[in-house]
Amino acid sequence: NPLFWFRQLIREPLQASMVGKVGMVTPFDTIAAIGRITAGKSEGYKKLRSKGVIGPVDVIKDPIEFAKVAFGDKNFVVRRWEDVKHIHEIVDAGTRVAVYDKAKADGLSKGMDEETASDYATMRARELINFSKQGRSQAIRSLRATTPFFGAALNSMDVMARAAFPKTLGKLSKAEVMEAQRNFYSSAATLALYTTAY
Repeated sequence: NPLFWFRQLIREPLQASMVGKVGMVTPFDTIAAIGRITAGKSEGYKKLRSKGVIGPVDVIKDPIEFAKVAFGDKNFVVRRWEDVKHIHEIVDAGTRVAVYDKAKADGLSKGMDEETASDYATMRARELINFSKQGRSQAIRSLRATTPFFGAALNSMDVMARAAFPKTLGKLSKAEVMEAQRNFYSSAATLALYTTAY
């Protein structure tokens, strides 16, 4: 729905700026990425889609299939529903593509070859919200399946918590933990400053 699209333009860049490790990502970066995707000129979108990083993540049966059965393949409702679904996927992908593009450029500047830089960028884009992380709790899995956007909110909070407290990530050196915390808190402070100024 349009409210979700608007929130994706504002919320996702803020989160990407704090946890994406690619510098500041603004709504303008997301809008530019959406423009490239819409024009069919985004290699990042094609790469992330082929690796399953973007696209539908809902485990419930596709409502378009239901509409095709109910109304027929060529019905106006089905065609408009497909258009809206496509817009939704593009808006949802915008920030991830912006992160992918920045991370790939960063990887190439560090001397990585094209394929390694692409894999590095894919990992950065995936970790904004990684829907493959489901957890072990059956109660949480049930809530994910029955409560709209619960999984997205939970995964988003998990990413923020791991960025703020990198000791929970596992085997990191003290220097890596300090660097991760420094990046998170400097990004958070910058965003707080911009928000206060606004």
